[in-house]
Amino acid sequence: MRRHIFPAVPAVSIVLGAFVSLVAVAAGPPSDACRLLTPAAVTAVLGVRVGAGAHKQPSYPGICTWEEAAAAPLGGRSVVISFKSSEAFEVGKGLAEMHRRMLGGVGDEAYFGGMGRARRQPVLNVKKGAVAFNVVIYGDVPAERAKSMEKRLARRVLARL
Repeated sequence: MRRHIFPAVPAVSIVLGAFVSLVAVAAGPPSDACRLLTPAAVTAVLGVRVGAGAHKQPSYPGICTWEEAAAAPLGGRSVVISFKSSEAFEVGKGLAEMHRRMLGGVGDEAYFGGMGRARRQPVLNVKKGAVAFNVVIYGDVPAERAKSMEKRLARRVLARL
């Protein structure tokens, strides 16, 4: 009887491994954007001390904002990370390809979009697997420097996915 137990162990291990893999895939992308960066990581990139990430829209934890700690309201630098659907990423990607704004070396695919007047506020859009997100830096930061900072932050986010 003992001889029949041992052959069952590898079979149980394979089934258990497959189940764990399916659970991990079913879990999907992370839902809390504030868990992707620490205040220290944002401070290191932004160059100013920031507080803990906060959900400005508590009903949607897929958006997180880190704000300069010593700044007056609406006066300092801040970083916003927000998840987006793959479909939204693809729509923006079409425009980015048309304007030659695709970016290599960040995630599976990435591109810069723009916001604000004349679209001068860079917005980095990144996709890795089924996860898509934006990184935006607000405040008195020149556009090219903001792009560099957004790329650094996106790479830190990707390392935690």
